[in-house]
Amino acid sequence: MLKITLHDRAEALTLQVEGKLIGPWAKELEQAWKRARAMGDRKARIVDLRETLYIDGEGKRVLAELFHEGAFFQTCGAMTTSIVDEITGKRRNSRRRVVMPVLMLILAAGITQSRENQNAARFTLLPQINFVRATGQMESLYAK
Repeated sequence: MLKITLHDRAEALTLQVEGKLIGPWAKELEQAWKRARAMGDRKARIVDLRETLYIDGEGKRVLAELFHEGAFFQTCGAMTTSIVDEITGKRRNSRRRVVMPVLMLILAAGITQSRENQNAARFTLLPQINFVRATGQMESLYAK
Protein backbone atom coordinates (compact mmCIF):
# COMPACT_ATOMS: atom_id res chain seq x y z
CA MET A 1 0.00 0.00 0.00
CA LEU A 2 1.18 3.52 -0.77
CA LYS A 3 -0.12 6.91 0.27
CA ILE A 4 1.09 10.10 -1.39
CA THR A 5 0.13 13.42 0.17
CA LEU A 6 0.86 16.74 -1.50
CA HIS A 7 1.82 19.61 0.83
CA ASP A 8 1.85 22.96 -0.98
CA ARG A 9 3.66 25.50 1.18
CA ALA A 10 5.15 28.89 0.39
CA GLU A 11 8.74 27.59 0.42
CA ALA A 12 8.30 24.16 -1.16
CA LEU A 13 6.01 21.61 -2.69
CA THR A 14 6.37 18.32 -0.82
CA LEU A 15 5.24 14.88 -1.88
CA GLN A 16 4.99 12.85 1.32
CA VAL A 17 5.35 9.14 0.53
CA GLU A 18 4.08 6.61 3.08
CA GLY A 19 4.21 2.84 2.70
CA LYS A 20 5.92 0.65 0.12
CA LEU A 21 7.34 2.26 -3.00
CA ILE A 22 7.14 -0.78 -5.27
CA GLY A 23 6.01 -1.71 -8.79
CA PRO A 24 2.80 0.02 -9.90
CA TRP A 25 2.73 2.15 -6.74
CA ALA A 26 6.08 3.65 -7.74
CA LYS A 27 4.42 4.69 -11.00
CA GLU A 28 1.78 6.48 -8.93
CA LEU A 29 4.57 8.59 -7.41
CA GLU A 30 5.82 9.32 -10.91
CA GLN A 31 2.33 10.52 -11.92
CA ALA A 32 1.98 12.62 -8.76
CA TRP A 33 5.37 14.20 -9.53
CA LYS A 34 4.24 15.09 -13.06
CA ARG A 35 1.06 16.70 -11.70
CA ALA A 36 3.11 18.68 -9.16
CA ARG A 37 5.55 19.77 -11.85
CA ALA A 38 2.65 20.90 -14.05
CA MET A 39 1.65 23.40 -11.37
CA GLY A 40 4.44 25.54 -12.81
CA ASP A 41 5.73 26.98 -9.54
CA ARG A 42 9.42 27.58 -9.14
CA LYS A 43 9.31 26.22 -5.60
CA ALA A 44 11.60 23.49 -4.44
CA ARG A 45 10.06 20.08 -4.98
CA ILE A 46 10.70 17.68 -2.13
CA VAL A 47 9.99 13.96 -1.95
CA ASP A 48 9.57 13.06 1.73
CA LEU A 49 10.58 9.40 2.18
CA ARG A 50 10.68 9.40 5.98
CA GLU A 51 7.62 7.16 6.24
CA THR A 52 8.60 4.86 3.37
CA LEU A 53 8.85 1.25 4.48
CA TYR A 54 10.39 -0.41 1.41
CA ILE A 55 11.73 0.60 -2.02
CA ASP A 56 12.13 -1.96 -4.81
CA GLY A 57 13.93 -1.65 -8.16
CA GLU A 58 11.04 0.20 -9.82
CA GLY A 59 10.89 2.58 -6.87
CA LYS A 60 14.62 3.27 -7.24
CA ARG A 61 14.16 3.91 -10.96
CA VAL A 62 11.38 6.43 -10.30
CA LEU A 63 13.38 8.18 -7.56
CA ALA A 64 16.41 8.42 -9.88
CA GLU A 65 14.22 9.98 -12.55
CA LEU A 66 12.78 12.47 -10.05
CA PHE A 67 16.28 13.35 -8.87
CA HIS A 68 17.36 14.09 -12.45
CA GLU A 69 14.30 16.32 -12.79
CA GLY A 70 15.32 18.36 -9.74
CA ALA A 71 13.75 16.60 -6.75
CA PHE A 72 15.17 16.96 -3.26
CA PHE A 73 14.75 14.08 -0.82
CA GLN A 74 14.03 13.89 2.89
CA THR A 75 15.04 10.60 4.44
CA CYS A 76 15.07 8.87 7.78
CA GLY A 77 16.63 5.53 8.54
CA ALA A 78 19.41 3.50 7.00
CA MET A 79 17.44 1.98 4.11
CA THR A 80 16.05 5.14 2.55
CA THR A 81 19.20 7.15 3.25
CA SER A 82 21.35 4.49 1.60
CA ILE A 83 19.11 4.33 -1.48
CA VAL A 84 18.99 8.11 -1.84
CA ASP A 85 22.77 8.35 -1.37
CA GLU A 86 23.20 5.78 -4.13
CA ILE A 87 20.83 7.67 -6.45
CA THR A 88 22.34 11.09 -5.78
CA GLY A 89 25.95 9.89 -5.95
CA LYS A 90 26.70 10.46 -2.27
CA ARG A 91 27.50 6.82 -1.61
CA ARG A 92 31.22 7.40 -1.09
CA ASN A 93 30.56 10.25 1.32
CA SER A 94 28.14 8.13 3.35
CA ARG A 95 30.85 5.50 3.79
CA ARG A 96 33.22 8.19 4.94
CA ARG A 97 30.65 9.32 7.51
CA VAL A 98 30.70 5.81 8.95
CA VAL A 99 34.37 4.90 8.55
CA MET A 100 35.88 8.09 9.97
CA PRO A 101 34.11 7.91 13.37
CA VAL A 102 35.05 4.22 13.65
CA LEU A 103 38.69 5.02 12.92
CA MET A 104 38.62 7.82 15.47
CA LEU A 105 37.24 5.43 18.10
CA ILE A 106 39.95 2.88 17.35
CA LEU A 107 42.60 5.59 17.58
CA ALA A 108 41.17 6.90 20.86
CA ALA A 109 41.05 3.38 22.29
CA GLY A 110 44.70 2.85 21.31
CA ILE A 111 45.73 6.09 22.98
CA THR A 112 43.78 5.20 26.13
CA GLN A 113 45.33 1.73 26.24
CA SER A 114 48.78 3.24 25.73
CA ARG A 115 48.24 5.64 28.64
CA GLU A 116 47.06 2.77 30.85
CA ASN A 117 50.21 0.82 29.94
CA GLN A 118 52.38 3.85 30.77
CA ASN A 119 50.65 4.30 34.12
CA ALA A 120 51.09 0.60 34.95
CA ALA A 121 54.80 0.84 34.10
CA ARG A 122 55.20 3.92 36.28
CA PHE A 123 53.38 2.20 39.14
CA THR A 124 55.83 -0.72 39.12
CA LEU A 125 58.75 1.73 39.33
CA LEU A 126 57.41 3.48 42.44
CA PRO A 127 59.00 2.48 45.74
CA GLN A 128 56.97 0.17 47.88
CA ILE A 129 54.86 2.08 50.34
CA ASN A 130 54.19 0.52 53.69
CA PHE A 131 51.20 1.41 55.80
CA VAL A 132 50.27 0.72 59.38
CA ARG A 133 47.08 -1.16 60.03
CA ALA A 134 44.88 -0.33 62.96
CA THR A 135 46.55 -3.21 64.78
CA GLY A 136 49.86 -1.42 64.55
CA GLN A 137 51.38 -4.07 62.27
CA MET A 138 53.14 -2.76 59.15
CA GLU A 139 52.14 -4.34 55.87
CA SER A 140 53.27 -3.78 52.36
CA LEU A 141 50.85 -2.18 49.92
CA TYR A 142 51.82 -4.79 47.38
CA ALA A 143 50.65 -8.37 47.68
CA LYS A 144 53.47 -10.81 48.21
